[in-house]
Amino acid sequence: MTLVSNQKYKKFLAILVVILLVACGGGNYQQPEPQLSPSEKLRNTYVDAIKNANQQSKQCNDSIGATDEAKLVHKEVLFAGMKDENVQGLMNSKQHLNPKQSAALEKFMIQQKTCRGIRLNALNKVPYLPSAWIDYYKKYDALSSQLLAKRITIGDANQQWMSILQERNVHLNEARQKINSDLTAMHQKEIDLALRQQGVAAQQAQAEIARQANNRQVWKDFNQAVQPHWVDLTPSCLGPGCRQ
Repeated sequence: MTLVSNQKYKKFLAILVVILLVACGGGNYQQPEPQLSPSEKLRNTYVDAIKNANQQSKQCNDSIGATDEAKLVHKEVLFAGMKDENVQGLMNSKQHLNPKQSAALEKFMIQQKTCRGIRLNALNKVPYLPSAWIDYYKKYDALSSQLLAKRITIGDANQQWMSILQERNVHLNEARQKINSDLTAMHQKEIDLALRQQGVAAQQAQAEIARQANNRQVWKDFNQAVQPHWVDLTPSCLGPGCRQ
């Protein structure tokens, strides 16, 4: 090999080494993601579903809340939030719904059904929460029906509406507590099972150690048992004239 060829060969080897080093060690090493237990996976599923339900429902309600019907209902019929400025005025009203208010409320109720479906669909795999929301929707509809039938005044309706909202919040909190309790119990069972498995594994390991120790002793005893008892047959004297 000529000197030029030898230099090219060495240069090629150097480049190859650099490439291999970069390929093997230059990249960012990522730690493997921890394995989640079934209860942890289920918890994440619930959390994602609740976040998704809240986000989609907010978008839907914000869209409906921008309509003329919703604005009129929240201003003159039922307050939108407990901190609204018109809460006390609506709660003290002695008026029944007029035709314009009735038409707005009826249309607003129809619009709300879309948002309800979005929320319940997003929560279809989550326990307890859908029932709390359905109960709230039923009470809202019953209240609106009484208003439309002029069985109660706007003030009476808003006083009941305040109670319905408070009761909804209590039921949603109770549902969350039940979910948390179920997940906690499920996780505790996983821990108990893991501890039992560890205990069984430890017992099996101890049994294996004892078995191996016993096998060694048995083998030792066997070797001693089959060891020949040699008799020394070497003559006491050798050579001519030796007398036994």
